Amino acid sequence: MRKILGTYKKIALAGAVLILLLGCTPKGDDGKKVIILRMNSQAVSFDTDGNRLHQTFMDEVSKNSNGRIKVEPHFSSSLGGTPEAAIGGIQNKSYEMITFALGIYAMYTNAFLPMDVPYLIDSDEMAYAVISGDLGKKMAEKCEADTGIKMLYYNMLGFRLLSNSKHPITAPDDLKGLKIRTQANPFHMAAMEIHGASVTTTPFSELFTALQQKVIDGQENPIMNVRDSRFNEIQQYLTKTNHLYTFAGAGINAEFYNGLSQELRDVIGKAAATAQAQTLRELKDAEIAAYKQIGSATEIVELSGTQMAAFKEKTVPLLSRFKDQQKSDYFSQVVDEIQKLAD
Repeated sequence: MRKILGTYKKIALAGAVLILLLGCTPKGDDGKKVIILRMNSQAVSFDTDGNRLHQTFMDEVSKNSNGRIKVEPHFSSSLGGTPEAAIGGIQNKSYEMITFALGIYAMYTNAFLPMDVPYLIDSDEMAYAVISGDLGKKMAEKCEADTGIKMLYYNMLGFRLLSNSKHPITAPDDLKGLKIRTQANPFHMAAMEIHGASVTTTPFSELFTALQQKVIDGQENPIMNVRDSRFNEIQQYLTKTNHLYTFAGAGINAEFYNGLSQELRDVIGKAAATAQAQTLRELKDAEIAAYKQIGSATEIVELSGTQMAAFKEKTVPLLSRFKDQQKSDYFSQVVDEIQKLAD
């Protein structure tokens, strides 16, 4: 009888714990269970220039879903910083969303590689036309087909510049012998190697320490990344080479997304469109603020037209090389369509 009573007590206790757990499940304003979207982001905060659109997305999703969807940001690539960890993490559903520079997708798909041809994009306006129009949709569809990641919206981080701790860079030959960090993207690597630099692909999350310890001489990133990651504190020389344009993409696991109700997918889509529309408005002011915050301790080189032309001319052979390497109608067609926008 004692054994029977003891068993009943255990069952009753387990039931009470289950009821307690169920009672603690977060609920939205409509009383339904809250869906958490864990977002792995390279950003250090969404309260910085160039990243506020992510906060807009989060706020819009929460508001328009009556609190049923909550986006939970994880900053500084804390859920995975290497391309393998970042892309693999969302593919295996370790988390649901990602906001990373599109360059990291190069190991998994050539969807965005056309935009990584040096000097292909020549203005912010052209960049926005590419990413927000039919070409952007085409690239997103290819990305989803190749990786299972659905792009929701993009943010523009602007042109990439070069920084280093050795000397000012005013000509392609100034890069000879310097050890420069790029993304693990063959096009980004080639854009530095063609000038004679030695390239390394140190993960972004480890880059500050590598630069600080002089393991690496320099790096290339948009100015806002330089400011937010404090690279200017350990890199005395910056050159506005504008060799590549950088976009980051907010993606979601497509299988997870397709498993949501149409109502919730509409909420996410509307919030994504609102965030997307914000990026061009903020970019120019954000860049001005970033250069101002870096201060006078850093030497910033503005290349003349002749100096810029020298960098561009050196990279001209890369386009035909990339087309030969890709052997892809998709790649050639998208590059050709982007070039038409500049005509």
